[in-house]
Amino acid sequence: MHFFCPAPPGSARTAPTGRALRFLPLGSGAALQQLRVGKTHYSQIQKKDPKMILYGLPTCSDCKKAQRALTDAGHTVTFRDVRADRLTEAEWATLIVEFGDNIIDRKSQTYRNLNAWMRESEAEAQLMDQPALMARPLITDGTTFTLGWDDAAQSVWLS
Repeated sequence: MHFFCPAPPGSARTAPTGRALRFLPLGSGAALQQLRVGKTHYSQIQKKDPKMILYGLPTCSDCKKAQRALTDAGHTVTFRDVRADRLTEAEWATLIVEFGDNIIDRKSQTYRNLNAWMRESEAEAQLMDQPALMARPLITDGTTFTLGWDDAAQSVWLS
């Protein structure tokens, strides 16, 4: 991701408006901290990815804690209720490739209530039938995935 700002005199790059621009990578040091965008300091601009998705259940206490902490940290979080807005097979497949069988919460009451045949079936079949079996919260920004809201997940998203 890069940021455009007014260029020093003699720069060859110009914007469509004819104004000179220089090309700076985001986070490229103290010079950007002093940059002003309108009336806002660059350091005050949110640099978080707006495509962050939190998969979970609205009744899950860890999902609520994670969503609150991420929002407070400046992330734009889209909550996806896996029971009400079911994931497709392709979406489950992506998550299963990332986490394997760890995506199933084997300690949950929902898992204990499964019949023996379903308990022995593949994770994808279990999740398609009972999405509440998913360990929660599952958080992604499209490139990074975390499962749960432990110290490791918090260090990834809140640092």
